[in-house]
Amino acid sequence: MKNNLISEFSSFSTTISCTTNLWTDHNKLSFICVTAHFIDSSWVLHKKIIAFRMIEYPNSTTHIFQCIMTILKEYEVIDKIFSITFDNHIANNATIEMFTHNLHPSHSGQFFHGKCVCHIINLIMQDSLKLIEEHIEKIRYAILFITSSPISQQEFFHLCKTYGLNPRKFKSDIKTRWNSTFLMLQSCVKHHEVITNFINAKYDDTILSTNNWDLAFIFLEFLEVFYNATNICSRVYYPTSCIDLNQLYNISNIFSTYRENVIFANICKVMEEKFIKYWEHIPPIFCLATVMDPRIKLFGVELLLNGISKNLNTSLHITIDDVNISLTSIYKTYESKYANNTRNTLSLSSSNSDPASSLLAEYRKQMSSVNSSSRTELHKYLETNFTDLFTNEEIENFDILKWWKTYERFFSVLSIMAHDLLTLPAFTVALESAFSAGNKVLNEKRSRLTPEILDCLTCMKDWEDARLRSQSWKDDMVEDFENLDICNGSKD
Repeated sequence: MKNNLISEFSSFSTTISCTTNLWTDHNKLSFICVTAHFIDSSWVLHKKIIAFRMIEYPNSTTHIFQCIMTILKEYEVIDKIFSITFDNHIANNATIEMFTHNLHPSHSGQFFHGKCVCHIINLIMQDSLKLIEEHIEKIRYAILFITSSPISQQEFFHLCKTYGLNPRKFKSDIKTRWNSTFLMLQSCVKHHEVITNFINAKYDDTILSTNNWDLAFIFLEFLEVFYNATNICSRVYYPTSCIDLNQLYNISNIFSTYRENVIFANICKVMEEKFIKYWEHIPPIFCLATVMDPRIKLFGVELLLNGISKNLNTSLHITIDDVNISLTSIYKTYESKYANNTRNTLSLSSSNSDPASSLLAEYRKQMSSVNSSSRTELHKYLETNFTDLFTNEEIENFDILKWWKTYERFFSVLSIMAHDLLTLPAFTVALESAFSAGNKVLNEKRSRLTPEILDCLTCMKDWEDARLRSQSWKDDMVEDFENLDICNGSKD
């Protein structure tokens, strides 16, 4: 299977993006997981773990670099790396400089970065939970009390009926997993009054108050925005580099909404300051990839950047002029490399009357109004209003890979650039880790496997899931092997 993957990589004329993250086992040994992300010639996005290796002690920048380079050489992709996204344990200027110097990327390593969107969201949410813990703890206790015994549940169900509410079971949360807090609060929205009366009556005291719920439900709105952003940015089979800017805007908007709220202003301020700390320097890749969305393009990126800046009352370190300059420069690199090897297909026949042909004929009609002798593919793409060809449903359920697959014949160079920009993922951590305060630690069963077997089983499991298109970003990479008592080739 590994040889097949190496052969597949060798046939690529485009590039591969990698994500890396560190794990430790119960013996404090360090492992690195390297995942390759790539779009094939049919515009299908793939994710495959290519290694889960133990790092030589100590896990210094040099040893991490050497381990990753060894893996890239094994798969013969040294000259195909477009980007590497590092987790916070690896990301630093020294690491990025070492890879830039040795891989000689065509764009000076500007797409090597350490901003995992999901990880940063998690850091912000973990800090904010500490600020509101007093109020959440009271709600948590009330839910636990209601669900603690059949008698309590029955009494609560009877009280619900007197309020004209359908009885329901509530989701309990785990302190270290903020998504569980979101789901718990969400389940309480319609029943918070009856919960309050039930728990206060039981203790003949004010255990829960309106103020607790007011704060909790404002926090719930924050949780929902961050929860949705985490799930969207953790997609496996849909590009995420082109949707990060949208999610950053959505998050900035919730700060703007509640910044002056009397009861939530202090908590909002702490969250916002941390958000700005990480995102006033938005990676250029997020802007460039968003330009490749024909619904947004350069003008849409400008709106999003201005909106984020306005919502946060701060100046971002990237402007639309920076994006435009970078976009033009990178396109020229692709044009010089690929223009002579691609064919002009703008003169395709439009004699067919099927819907697809009609759509493309309308596109060619628009394109004909542009002076093709003096305008590049990039200019034509930016100047053409493709949304006029979309229905509202198509705009809402837009598939960017499907769109580029259809239009690559008209943008033979720009489509290659889009292909590379859309490959880069917005995340390095598994989805469940993105909601957790815990570190990435192998459980005891996994720690007992030899490093070679752990590497092999992790890759094989992921590749089989990839074949079935059933991969997810849950922390279950080798779950199927947890019951194997394998250590140093023998059973305990």
